[in-house]
Amino acid sequence: MITYDVIDLGALPGGHSYVPMAVNNAGVVVGFYRAPTGNRPFSWKAGTMTALPIPQNARNGYAMDVNSTGRIVGSSDSGWNPGNQWEQACRWTNGVFFPLPLGDASTSRAYGINDAGVIVGTATEAQLVSRGRRWSPAGLQILTGLTQNDSTHAEAIDNGGTVVGFSNNLSAHTAVSWKGSTVATALPGPLASGAWAHAVHSGLVVGTTFVGNSRRPAFWTATTGKLLGILPGGYWGDAHDVNALGQIVGAVTTTTAGSRACVWNGPIATDLNALIDPNAGWVLERATCLNDVGLIGCIGMLAGQFAGCILQPRRIAAPKRVPPIVVQILSGVVTDEDGVIIGPNGRIQPVPPWNPLLARVPKELRPLVRELLKAQPRSAKLRRSNVIRKRRRSSRRE
Repeated sequence: MITYDVIDLGALPGGHSYVPMAVNNAGVVVGFYRAPTGNRPFSWKAGTMTALPIPQNARNGYAMDVNSTGRIVGSSDSGWNPGNQWEQACRWTNGVFFPLPLGDASTSRAYGINDAGVIVGTATEAQLVSRGRRWSPAGLQILTGLTQNDSTHAEAIDNGGTVVGFSNNLSAHTAVSWKGSTVATALPGPLASGAWAHAVHSGLVVGTTFVGNSRRPAFWTATTGKLLGILPGGYWGDAHDVNALGQIVGAVTTTTAGSRACVWNGPIATDLNALIDPNAGWVLERATCLNDVGLIGCIGMLAGQFAGCILQPRRIAAPKRVPPIVVQILSGVVTDEDGVIIGPNGRIQPVPPWNPLLARVPKELRPLVRELLKAQPRSAKLRRSNVIRKRRRSSRRE
């Protein structure tokens, strides 16, 4: 079982309550935190946190995703229009803020970006209907739902161009995808009804669905949807992200411990709190994101305060090829005597096997004597050892 070291994201002046929302394979973490005058976006790498810029009059900003080139997407208040605090989707490239086109919408948010720089999110139109958006070199596209009147929400996009989210007909959510089209397709299987998709990687989709009155984590392949396991005593759960290895992260709420950050390596949920040092002081409540090398972003409580962190898999040194004699010695206890091993069963095993002819030979001369003995014919060795046995028996009788 993989275990993890907890890396505290630290803090910016006046900031607290950090929420990591995405981490790329270079270890760049993005998210948002609480500042004295509102929420602010941040990026973090290798222990250094940076506040991302937002327009001068804006009060809130959110960084939601980052791709392999370090391009970040999210949203910010429209501070460029004083008095109008609607949000507008944006991106940050090399730390520079760029608003994304609104089109005919009054407000928008960007939630995902792939390595090709295609961005997806959601915008609210004049009729107060929300519909998914895709920003790409081809321009701004509206992502429609399962019916013409459905509202839609696009939350993530993978490097194959598959977009996932949900379509809502005012009575229920349906988990959907958009692939090579601006028209939604329901994810396969009955679990897609009453569900919404949060993330996608190489076509594997994860999200949340309702089973009766219980909210459950789920995943979808190209042909079916299945529930993920929950913790003992669990009754509520969400799957938030998935990586190239098929690892899934999210949270499960239990009757005894409340919300617990979880990882799924297969269908079984594992409480991430069981995979960190219990003396670290953290209670991990939700895993929000992960990358392809296994870094996991979490939120939880540290010393009674809400905080964010990164879980880093502990490195296990690869086994090295060692000489057979070393392997043999490592399996037991070595004494100070020449070539003696006490094996795991307690049996003393001379290495090389004990030869009584060496008993009175000084240690520094024993290698030479061994070579001389090896050179003798086997009959000579037997005769010599028989003589020694006879002398020992006669000395005992005396």
